Amino acid sequence: MLRNNIGKVRILVCLFYFHSIYLCAQNFPSENWYPGKIVFSTFGDLDSLGEVVGNIQYDFDNDAVRLNVGNTIKVYPAANFVYTEIYIDDTTQRLFYSLPYPKKSTYEIPTVFELLTAGKSVSLLCREKIVTELTSDYDFLFGRTFFYNRTRLQYTFYFFYVSGKIKPCCVDKNELFQLLKDKAEILKNYVKEQRIDLSYKNDLISLINYYNSLK
Repeated sequence: MLRNNIGKVRILVCLFYFHSIYLCAQNFPSENWYPGKIVFSTFGDLDSLGEVVGNIQYDFDNDAVRLNVGNTIKVYPAANFVYTEIYIDDTTQRLFYSLPYPKKSTYEIPTVFELLTAGKSVSLLCREKIVTELTSDYDFLFGRTFFYNRTRLQYTFYFFYVSGKIKPCCVDKNELFQLLKDKAEILKNYVKEQRIDLSYKNDLISLINYYNSLK
């Protein structure tokens, strides 16, 4: 029995060891640098654009992007650029736009959004945040529940209408269909047939692309 208990303790130590390694090894997209470009307006004139090229890091928390050229880092707040384009690999790119949005009041301020998909009627925008939450797992070997902190990306989605208005997009089906009420019944069938899960980013992109195809 003592040998069995020692074995269980060793397994438990190994589980916590590898779980700790996993948490330390986590690396989130916003912590990396990517080749890309920052496009800005000259004297606030959108007809006169300039750009800078280098390694770029985006920052939703501070509504800014950072440019690294020759180990010199320069920060561009959202008020100072039009959009930023980064390249994940040869075939994948991400676009970030500076758009006016009332975050904490009715006063609109330049805010960074990622463009997930663009449409002739509505586009889908996103902001991401790194959050740490307490979670639990039940271990059948030891017959107990273990609690630990888990760090993950949390996404918030928005609809960007052709009028220029931005509205938060709730993943609740009823609220979502209300926002897209002109095609609500068709979308309900699409969600059911395609087994769309609105909590998944790619499924939401698919839904918005389908909605725009109906317009």
